[in-house]
Amino acid sequence: MPGSNSRRFLSRLTGVACLFLVAEALLPIWNFNLDQVRESSIRIAVAWSFAYFVVVVLIPIVLLTGRDFRLQPTRLFNNILLSGAYCVLAFGLLYRKLGFASSIEGMEVRSVADAYYFSAVTFSTLGFGDFRPMPGARGYAAIQGIWGNVHLGVLAGAIFYAISANERARLEKADKHGHDQRDGRDD
Repeated sequence: MPGSNSRRFLSRLTGVACLFLVAEALLPIWNFNLDQVRESSIRIAVAWSFAYFVVVVLIPIVLLTGRDFRLQPTRLFNNILLSGAYCVLAFGLLYRKLGFASSIEGMEVRSVADAYYFSAVTFSTLGFGDFRPMPGARGYAAIQGIWGNVHLGVLAGAIFYAISANERARLEKADKHGHDQRDGRDD
């Protein structure tokens, strides 16, 4: 398939970006100063989370799946999980830059762990209520919550697709095996 290698490349690129974001959050040895990073650079990382999902997950599902092309369920599942992980990481970086507040104390928080926790809770739309976005980040939090719902819906569809593809392959194998046995008996 012509676009398959392109999607594979984009997945690898996004995987490397995920590793970079995880390393940036976990390794203080880099002495990464978030105040020096321009907000527009972080917005590009957030925009990439949308672009990746659309190009690598949605377009193959909507436009390419047909009689001549079948998605590989494992690859689709992996791409959705990678997209979700990158989305949580990119938005976590954005929340670290824009800030969010503790709902209990009312004070602004910029903790690395809390930013990614807030991002994951927002993405999953759990909304525990222990943190809230600062006014400049509220729109992003709303968009991330909606995007998380889209991911969840597509993930559920991918699981259903994988189950039905597995069942279809099992039936085709059983049907072929049945024809082989019948063909052998007729001789």
